[in-house]
Amino acid sequence: MTISDIAGFCPEEAIWKMLGDVGRFLTNDGQVYALCPDAVIIDGDAFLVERCEYAGEEYRAPEQHASQQADKESMVWTLGAITYYMATGHMVFGGHGGAYQHLHPTVPLPVMPKAMQALTEVLHRCLTYHPSERIELKALTEWAERERAACVTRRRETEENNIRRPSVRSTDQMENWPEEMIEIAEET
Repeated sequence: MTISDIAGFCPEEAIWKMLGDVGRFLTNDGQVYALCPDAVIIDGDAFLVERCEYAGEEYRAPEQHASQQADKESMVWTLGAITYYMATGHMVFGGHGGAYQHLHPTVPLPVMPKAMQALTEVLHRCLTYHPSERIELKALTEWAERERAACVTRRRETEENNIRRPSVRSTDQMENWPEEMIEIAEET
C-alpha cells in the first residue's frame, strides 16, 4: 500500500509519522531521490521509500521547471507536496505543482484542514518558493518526531478521559438510596 491508497483519509499522527520516517531515511541515506506518493510505501506502522519511476509535474519543485535534477531542497518541497496530498487527497496548486509556483512565485501557500492546523507551518516551510528558505531535512525530521509524540500523548489523554467512570454524584446517590430494592412477585 502507498500514500496514494490512503490520501485524504489520514489522521494527523500518521502524517507526522510519514514525515519523520521519510525524512530520517532521506537524511541517513544521503542520496537524492525523485519522490512521489507511490514511492512512499506503508509497511505495517512504518513508511519506506523506494525509487519513483516517474515524479510528475505535480510533485516537482519550482526550480525543477527548467531542470529535471532533484536536490535536497527540491526533495523537501516534494515532501511538502506529498504531505498535503496525504492529508487532503488533493495535489498542491491544483495538480500543477512547482510549475505553477514557478510562474507565480508569490502564490499563497495552501493550508491544512482545521483538524490538522499544526501541519500548516511545516507545510509552508517545505513549499516556500526559494530553496534556500526551505527547512532542512534533519530539522524537518526532528520537528515531525516531536509533533508525532505530542499527537500520541493527546490521543492517550483523550482515550483516558473518554473511559466512563461513575461520577462522585452518582455514587453518592446510590449510597443514599432511601429504600432497598425488593423483588416483586408476578401475579397470575
